[in-house]
Amino acid sequence: MAGSVDAAREAFAGRHWDVAVQELVATDSRAPLDAPDVERLATSYWMLGRTAETIAALARTHDEYERAGDARAAARVGIWLAFYLLIRAQPAQCMGWAARSQRLLDELPGPTPEHALALTPGAFALEFRGDQAQAEELFRRALKIARPLGNPEVVSIAEVGLAFSLVRSGGFDEALGLLDEAIAIIGSGATGPIAAGLVYCHAIECCHLAFDLPRAREWTAALDAWRMAEGPLVEFSGKCDAHRAELFRLHGAWDDAVRAAHEAQEKFRAGDFSAGFSSFYEEAEVLRLRGRYDDADRAYSEALRCGWDPLPGLALLRLDQGRPAEAQSLLRRSTLRDDGAYRRQLLAATVEVELAAGDEDAATAAWEELSRLAEQHGTPWTRALEAAAAARIRLVAGRFAEALDAADRAWSLWSELGVPYEAARCLVLKARACLALSDAAPARLGLTLARDILAGLGARPALDGLPADGGATRPSGGPTTPPAPPPSDAPLSARELDVLQLVCAGLSNQGIASQLFLSERTVAHHVGSILAKLGVPSRTAAAAQAFRTGLVAPGQK
Repeated sequence: MAGSVDAAREAFAGRHWDVAVQELVATDSRAPLDAPDVERLATSYWMLGRTAETIAALARTHDEYERAGDARAAARVGIWLAFYLLIRAQPAQCMGWAARSQRLLDELPGPTPEHALALTPGAFALEFRGDQAQAEELFRRALKIARPLGNPEVVSIAEVGLAFSLVRSGGFDEALGLLDEAIAIIGSGATGPIAAGLVYCHAIECCHLAFDLPRAREWTAALDAWRMAEGPLVEFSGKCDAHRAELFRLHGAWDDAVRAAHEAQEKFRAGDFSAGFSSFYEEAEVLRLRGRYDDADRAYSEALRCGWDPLPGLALLRLDQGRPAEAQSLLRRSTLRDDGAYRRQLLAATVEVELAAGDEDAATAAWEELSRLAEQHGTPWTRALEAAAAARIRLVAGRFAEALDAADRAWSLWSELGVPYEAARCLVLKARACLALSDAAPARLGLTLARDILAGLGARPALDGLPADGGATRPSGGPTTPPAPPPSDAPLSARELDVLQLVCAGLSNQGIASQLFLSERTVAHHVGSILAKLGVPSRTAAAAQAFRTGLVAPGQK
């Protein structure tokens, strides 16, 4: 019979959220659901991104538990409603429900996991307002309560919240340790779906702010796998697509990045509020890099409508449009300058913009700050940004040998990270330094490789901006000669080892591309390089040699 409560509970347990809603609503139309089943209905609505229904069902669940005399359960549901309202940018209602839940908890003997959970909505609200110190204090208090009680759900939420506060104030090492622990809890299946989605999304955002690309890649893949196991959900799904879009963009799979951004935007319109800003921003970035400036401008505007400065991308767009003073003004007046984590993302762009605007002192100051951050938290991404900025500063200053050294460091780091666009731009910086040093041969080689990479990406503005190269430019329609392959005894790069590991696991190029957020073309390039370096004729032979020499351990996945 339609509307069976047993069928509804079975659908809920199986993560069939739409079926659970259908069965629960039908059951409720005949006889009111009890509080746990109303809570199941609220959770199902939440996962489907149905905002109004989620709020109403959570409020009803709270009232049902309170009438039944279960103050602790009523408080727990009220806290989740506070979370939901905070995510939906309704901070006043969020704090109202948090206070209402706290009053219930004040009448109960403690401590309970709910006493710890009650601290977290207010801590996240403080964090979003930029009060990292107070937010950190609340998250630490929540952890102090939750850890002895052994509640994995509350512990993971408090850990990821504390990590977010620490990253935004510069405490990277402790933050990343907390994130690893929180992700381990979620990966064990010890929490409910809402907590899992919250932790995954905040953890990946922390990796982005900490410039930890390998972690962001690994955890985005984990979030993607979790999302696939959770059925046809909307909530958290759009944010996952937005993270995928960023990784595809960084790794040069720009068509895939745009598709992922559009999928995220669909989820945003369907109710995943968190997917808005970043999905429009990532689409805008690809459009800018491909020279579609009007379309990029519109996408940045959509990102701005979601409530966040679309920087540094919008400033770099203005620079590309020949408006350096406007780019300079955007960066100097951004509200993100006061946010420690987001400020880090502005510094490299500030160097480019200030140099274009003719303010070498401001550019140097931005580079010096970026250098200090690279010393404090030297992820490859941060070091690559700093080295590229140093190369630009030294080129303008006429210190060409130092510029060449810095550009070479940046190129190596971006190559190791698998970020082809930035690697190509650093090859151009190297070529400019070589040309200034009257060393034409390496300049021609670097520009040839940069041109191949940029053409493959469709990065028209960067291609048009390449310097005269003393003969490196190919005649229109002329043959394409790839750069000479590396010697067979050259070591495999970190990215080539990643690819080789997946080759050994039996994945196709398409499967490897999906796993590592690369384009199939890039994977094919890596596979060819691996075969050449190992001196073997096939993927099977490469796998056999990898196991034999210990490059990949047997059974490693």
